[in-house]
Amino acid sequence: MKVYTVSPNAETDGWFLKLEDTAPVELYDTRTEAVEKGEEMAKENRPAKLVIYDRQDNKEDERSY
Repeated sequence: MKVYTVSPNAETDGWFLKLEDTAPVELYDTRTEAVEKGEEMAKENRPAKLVIYDRQDNKEDERSY
């Protein structure tokens, strides 16, 4: 199962979308954009999981597809 992660970029105002704790796939301006793209990628690569973190880097949500 692939695991996608949405997490804040500590250095700038942006959100990373990562695949299985590797280098970021992409940097998005908003959390919403990153989550939408993460959902799209997870659905295309089922079975997959999307883990979403908040600005304090706490796990906020976990979705399975």
